[in-house]
Amino acid sequence: VLALRTPVRNEFAELKLGLVNAASVLKPGGRLIVLTTNQEKQRIVRAFMGGSPSMQLLTKRSLQPDRAEIFALPDLYLAALNIAVKLEDFAPVGAPEDDS
Repeated sequence: VLALRTPVRNEFAELKLGLVNAASVLKPGGRLIVLTTNQEKQRIVRAFMGGSPSMQLLTKRSLQPDRAEIFALPDLYLAALNIAVKLEDFAPVGAPEDDS
């Protein structure tokens, strides 16, 4: 079902857009926390958080649920929590600086 649902809903593109938009509204020092429930989306999140010049990944490894949490909620067995902090705002190259 996931193999059919993901392309139809364009979930990966929407996730990437959501990450960019979320990071754009954060102030420096703000934290972006993302919970994913499958490995493909986790890779997208970690690539964004670790590859963005304005974000620093705080979780060296994704936080995973423990056995008790998985026993209580079996759907969480692939859940992963990632946290990043916004470093500073970067203006695009060639963009005019605001002197006001």
